[in-house]
Amino acid sequence: VILYHCQIRKKVRTHEEQEVCLVVLTSEGYLKVLNADTGEILRSIYLATDIVFRYLLWANYLHTIQVKSVQAIRQLPHHLTSSDNVTTKGRVLSLMIFKVHPIEFVAYFHIEKHIFGEDTRDASVTEDLLIVMNHSKQCRYYDLQWIINNYTTVNVKLDEIINLNDTTRFYPGVYPNSVPVSIHMTARPPILFETKCNPEVGVSFGGNPLVFLHNAYPLRINEFHIKELQTGKLVDTLST
Repeated sequence: VILYHCQIRKKVRTHEEQEVCLVVLTSEGYLKVLNADTGEILRSIYLATDIVFRYLLWANYLHTIQVKSVQAIRQLPHHLTSSDNVTTKGRVLSLMIFKVHPIEFVAYFHIEKHIFGEDTRDASVTEDLLIVMNHSKQCRYYDLQWIINNYTTVNVKLDEIINLNDTTRFYPGVYPNSVPVSIHMTARPPILFETKCNPEVGVSFGGNPLVFLHNAYPLRINEFHIKELQTGKLVDTLST
């Protein structure tokens, strides 16, 4: 559950922006926006029929949220085995990104081993960066906007009919129609940089010249390193 205040403009554009809102991810596969005071459902988006989405997090605080699936190996319906479900072979997890104020779809894509490497184990989005982590706790950072600009195959708007082909027309996110995958990556995006880190904490940027702050995971989870972005040189160490 994510709580936020929607009134960010003097003249609001939607009813949703006049409320203090809760964004809720349900076990039935819905992303719902509720009035925090009354419980009234302001928006309801049906995410997917074949993927279990379980995690709801800020991607960019007060601007975008990410909806993250469980690991693909755990998503198989009870009547299928891993050999039956060919489409998930090599898939690690799936991510959806939405803007808030009001809820707007941004992107939906899969993290797959044949794109990001066979040792890929986890991924998340923070501060417009896609962070992909491998089994050696190495995090690689990619520009999410670059991925959207170069690999979007379907333009999705929640309140507009999608035409996938001559016979398939539907409103995305309106049951029984799920939100379609909008990005299909055919090659690994350019790596901005990589470092050892904790993907649950992410990385923060600032300063001039530009530096970044990351957790010294997994060796010292309470220690943070400040490094020069251009060279990777350690500038300072912080402990919590």
